[in-house]
Amino acid sequence: MLREIAATPERCAYYFEGFNCYALGPEREGIAPTCRAVHETLDLEKVSARTVPVREYHLPLHTPPSRSTIDFTLYRVNGPKRSQR
Repeated sequence: MLREIAATPERCAYYFEGFNCYALGPEREGIAPTCRAVHETLDLEKVSARTVPVREYHLPLHTPPSRSTIDFTLYRVNGPKRSQR
């Protein structure tokens, strides 16, 4: 599916990377495999980013205990990575 999106991205295609990329990712790898695949497949341009502290309400949602912050990032999708073209 990622390759299909990358092949013909809309002018306004964006990817939002948020809580689930970190909360559901293996702690030793730091990010969920699906989110890592997005970075490996798509040419992403960072538009905006914000790092926020982990709050108590994140803990029931499986935030890895070693994380003190969570990153929220918005990317513009420019197409496939050059190696994928």
